[in-house]
Amino acid sequence: MIQHQLSLAHPERRAVAVTLQAELPPGTERQVLVFPVWTPGSYLVREHQRHVNDLVARVDGRPVAVTKVDKHRFEVETRGGRKLEVTWEYAAHELTVRTSHVDETHAFVNPVNCLAWLPGREHEPQRLDVVDLPDGWGVACGLRTVSSGKGRVRFEAEDFDALADSPIEAGPHAAKKARLT
Repeated sequence: MIQHQLSLAHPERRAVAVTLQAELPPGTERQVLVFPVWTPGSYLVREHQRHVNDLVARVDGRPVAVTKVDKHRFEVETRGGRKLEVTWEYAAHELTVRTSHVDETHAFVNPVNCLAWLPGREHEPQRLDVVDLPDGWGVACGLRTVSSGKGRVRFEAEDFDALADSPIEAGPHAAKKARLT
C-alpha cells in the first residue's frame, strides 16, 4: 500500500505539508516520483508541480539525492533501501475547481494537484491521512473513511486514479455536516 499524508497544521501559510511513504522492492536502486499533469474533467496539460517546494527524500531514514528529470518527474536514489519517504510543501493559494486552496477558514485540496505516484505502482491501494486539522474542523471526501480521531482522518482508495479524483474539503462546516449524518 502506498501511503500519503496531508498536514493542515498551518493553514495561514496557504500550504499543505505532504508526505509519501512506500516499501520498495528489494534491490531498487532508483525510484521515479511523478506528479500528475492533468486534472479530472479538464482537458489541458497542467503544471501542478510548480507549486511543489522543499522536496526531500529519505530511504531507511537517511537523506538521499533527488534529481528533477523533467517538469513533473523526480528520480530518487534509493540505493537498495527498503523504506522510501518523500516530503514536500504544496502551495495551495488558488481557489478554483481544478486547484487547491488552504486558509484559516477552510481547505479545499485536490489530490491530483499535490500528490505524486510511483510508476508501475499506481494500481496499488492508496492510503490518505489528513492530519493536524485545526480544532473544530472536519473533513468531507468521497473516499472510504477507515478511521478518524482528534485532528485526523484516514481514507483508502483502490488505486491512485481513485485517490486523484477525490477532492477533500475541510473546515468547521465539514465538521457540522459530519455530526448531522
